[in-house]
Amino acid sequence: MSPAALQARAGHSSYATTQIYIALAGVEFREETAKLSGRLWGGPVERAGRNTAAQA
Repeated sequence: MSPAALQARAGHSSYATTQIYIALAGVEFREETAKLSGRLWGGPVERAGRNTAAQA
């Protein structure tokens, strides 16, 4: 997904805000991000302690 599309989908008026969330998503809050993504975009919700993307 392009950064502009992600910004629009997240509803951020500033790309700087989107960049903050992008930076946080892959570092400290990977599990929480997966859960939230599942709720927001209708994807699978992963269980705590498992990251299927890292296993692929």
